[in-house]
Amino acid sequence: MSPHSTTEAAPESSGRTPTSDADVSGSVKVAGSGWLLLRAWSQKAHPLVLDIYPFATTSPIYVNVDGQPARSREDAAYFVHWIDRVIATLLARGDYNSAAEKSATLHYLESARAVYEAMQ
Repeated sequence: MSPHSTTEAAPESSGRTPTSDADVSGSVKVAGSGWLLLRAWSQKAHPLVLDIYPFATTSPIYVNVDGQPARSREDAAYFVHWIDRVIATLLARGDYNSAAEKSATLHYLESARAVYEAMQ
């Protein structure tokens, strides 16, 4: 299961009239461990919502299939690369409040990088 997969239920283009609430049920087939979430959005602005495209999302629901952990090597590699760029930027900057602040930030990023490195 990819966190980037999208399943749409009753989109506005389905001919249904958009509403402010919904009661939806169904099932989702999953190929492996991962996570799911529910997103709701509108393709139209609403004057009472201070956003161009109002949306809502739930927290993830983690699914464990056959005892396998939810991991994506490709996603882990992406985050290792991304954190490497953030660390390079951190090391190039000199505008931290103190050396301790810079060191703590570097430690935090290196700890996060180690988590994603272990997932590859």
